Amino acid sequence: MTSDKTSRSQRLLLTVAVVATLLLAGLGVRWLTAPDSSPLAHLPTPPPLLEAIGPIPMYGVQIVVALAGAVTGIVLLAPRPAVPVSRGARVSRDSRGGHGAPASRGSRGGRSARVGLAVMGVGTLQVIVFGLGFGSTATLSSVGYLLALAIPPVLVGLAVLLLRDRRGRPRILGVVLLAGLALVLVILRDVITDVGTAIAPLLREQADQFLTVGLLVAVGAAWAGVVVLTLRSSSGDHRHLVCRTEAWVLRHRRRLTIIAACGPLPYALIRLTWLTPWPLLGGSVAEADPSLRLWGLAISGGAWLGVILTLGLIRPWGEVFPRWFPVVGGRPVPVAAAVIPGLTAAALLTFAALPMMLSLAPFGLAVMISMTLILPCGVWGPALALAVWGYAAHRRSTTAPRPGPTVSARMEA
Repeated sequence: MTSDKTSRSQRLLLTVAVVATLLLAGLGVRWLTAPDSSPLAHLPTPPPLLEAIGPIPMYGVQIVVALAGAVTGIVLLAPRPAVPVSRGARVSRDSRGGHGAPASRGSRGGRSARVGLAVMGVGTLQVIVFGLGFGSTATLSSVGYLLALAIPPVLVGLAVLLLRDRRGRPRILGVVLLAGLALVLVILRDVITDVGTAIAPLLREQADQFLTVGLLVAVGAAWAGVVVLTLRSSSGDHRHLVCRTEAWVLRHRRRLTIIAACGPLPYALIRLTWLTPWPLLGGSVAEADPSLRLWGLAISGGAWLGVILTLGLIRPWGEVFPRWFPVVGGRPVPVAAAVIPGLTAAALLTFAALPMMLSLAPFGLAVMISMTLILPCGVWGPALALAVWGYAAHRRSTTAPRPGPTVSARMEA
């Protein structure tokens, strides 16, 4: 990655982080004056920080940390006026050889190092407080609901794209898919109506919860990206460590991607048992209510979609759009189209790992272990982050080759 691209990415992430942290600071003031208005206080699983210090201190921490992040980001984004330097002050002479050297290079390097340390410190604090301290299992349920609602439009869109293909086999698949969807709609029309009737009020009631969870995930993910890019663009040991880590990730990116793709598999497979008379994770309620079974299967569809999209990080269609895609068919997939949603999902999963363990603690060790195996967020999230990092490094090494052997070439040699 060139320094210009790194700078643009840093500024974009900083802009997102500043806007999001300013919103969090404003919400913190509102919640501090009216604690009952906070959706965090009404979550089924309260955030770890709320459990540890209580609501009022937590909202105070929220305001202070958010303002610290916003001020840091604004200072870094502000344009710096050029400082005129006289010719005499620009050049210093070495007392031994008399060679000219920029006198301000050391001071600029020291100032840059101090700025980098400040950004990494503030960014890490944002991730710890808003990502881990404010995390909740509500993030998983919110995203699960949204993915379940997205499955029908995704299937219809896929069928339409297949029908637009000029080749025979994709068109046949499109016709079969549309016919299957129409058949399901006819057979289960009453059940689908019941699901919509039950879900629509729930979505309206929990809209503020969805928006708050999304804002917290955006802050944590944006600041995590800022910290990584700052480490990469820094000099010395920090940059060397990042480059070595990236080389390792690039070398093992297929294994890491497969591990990440296996993350949602246990949950997806268990939800398929709802098609049998013995539904798991549903109990007697799922047995008696067909609409609940359909909703569980829709959530399972979201998990399967996650498996497929994760595997796309190491498949050719994850780098070049299939030719049956309209408009963009045969063109390279924009790296950001995979990296942004991938890292957002990784941040969401990682931030939910600790709250999930804490919420399961009262039910005993056996329940903790079983649910951790069903939803292994602590492994799934970091593995997905590393898989996306490997994808980005691979695309960077193939689309922007540098003179001499690239990191990818050295790893494959």
